[in-house]
Amino acid sequence: MSVSTTAAFYQLTLNCQLVWQFGVLLLTGQPLYKKTCSSVITKPSWLSVSSIMFLHNHRQTIFTLQIILLGFVVLCLRISGTVTIPSVIQLLAASTFAIYHLVETAMTSRHGEYPIMYALWALYFFNDEYVDGALLGIAVNFVFAAGLSKLSIGGIKWVSPVTMSTYFSVYRNSNSFLTRPLMPNLNKYMARHDEYMTGVSIFTLVLECVVVPGSLFMPSHWRPIVAAIMVLMHVGIAVTMSLQVGLVFLSTFPIYIMGFQSDGVEPWTGQNIGPWITALIIGLLPFFLLVIQFLQHQLFHQNCFPNMILPEDWPLSAISLFMWSGESAGIMHRLLMTLDTRMVFATSATLSAGDIVGRKVIQHDNSTWAWNQCFQVANSIQKDPVVHCCRMRSIGFTQLKGGNSLLKTFFMLQDNQACNSKTEDFVKQTENWLQSEKRLLEAHTGHFLSFAFMVRIDSNMRVVEVLLRGSK
Repeated sequence: MSVSTTAAFYQLTLNCQLVWQFGVLLLTGQPLYKKTCSSVITKPSWLSVSSIMFLHNHRQTIFTLQIILLGFVVLCLRISGTVTIPSVIQLLAASTFAIYHLVETAMTSRHGEYPIMYALWALYFFNDEYVDGALLGIAVNFVFAAGLSKLSIGGIKWVSPVTMSTYFSVYRNSNSFLTRPLMPNLNKYMARHDEYMTGVSIFTLVLECVVVPGSLFMPSHWRPIVAAIMVLMHVGIAVTMSLQVGLVFLSTFPIYIMGFQSDGVEPWTGQNIGPWITALIIGLLPFFLLVIQFLQHQLFHQNCFPNMILPEDWPLSAISLFMWSGESAGIMHRLLMTLDTRMVFATSATLSAGDIVGRKVIQHDNSTWAWNQCFQVANSIQKDPVVHCCRMRSIGFTQLKGGNSLLKTFFMLQDNQACNSKTEDFVKQTENWLQSEKRLLEAHTGHFLSFAFMVRIDSNMRVVEVLLRGSK
């Protein structure tokens, strides 16, 4: 990799991080470390509770340090004029970014910076000859995994016009201007025409499952076109579907721009084939893993639900982005997100304080409440325990943390049926996951969320009726 390419990746990453963080401050009035605060922390399975709580309590320092160290690497590269800067500096930058990413995703469950984290480690571990291939592979891996999740979970139904029209409608009708599209009238016009919705679905799948993995076999001078298409796709998302969904991938742009401009990776020259093999292995890894899981199912678990999604456990992710078909997304939206029913989680301490009827339901995007409770008035929460909405904690348009067993029961749900046996199975399976995995923590107490309920809420987001319980 050339000196200019290495410096350009760090510079692009720094620039995008600065624009992203200042953009959040400008649009919301809150710095990123506050805006990304949540009432629930997702703990990696291998990390202790005390460790994740320590990192959470020092999030402001961590968010600041990752910017400082990225800037320090850029400064060192400019001063030295060579790619040979002390490896300890790159190690510090990659480590700090990884810690920042762990803390940020533990709150937001955002996928967009996984490839940046992987790329920074690639810059540290791979020598100059192979870094180009690693960056290309990481870029392909990220996009291809998102496409495969749509095919493996949404299936052929994902191409139906109902899919994109559902997502378009959900975001257009949001109460937040940030969540709505920049051009809601265009959104509404497109959603009324099935041919447009089908076209968007087909374009997305072809881009993510054909064009992007196919870039591994393209001449290198064609790949910048793929980078441009990826950037323009996110611009299109912001304009026609959701400003927020488009903006949150701003910090992903460095891997698109640098990964798809890896001019040292040529598939057919027969010379210096190592970087291309590196890109091929990394880029097609999601496909290989799904094939392995499918074969395991066929050979050993023929009576079980097939493995259709990879585990979501930092630093690994299935990169599942809008993988639900329109039918599934609609049921999720109505049953768990917007009408008067929710699946909520509670700690044992909350249950010991009395019945959850009357308790406040805290949603994923209630960052102001979460920040106040965690860092300003934590003691007051003991007077009024709360429950936490499942959205983006265990399941959402871009999340499924409960794995394949939860996926099976979710597919059994029926629209507008909050109290039937299928919904009860879903709530029970979710509670089984909460108690067996012990991954979700209440941020202001550090207690595990261990109990699941299907409830009815009022206009003030308080529980008025418990419809189903995960356990008797």
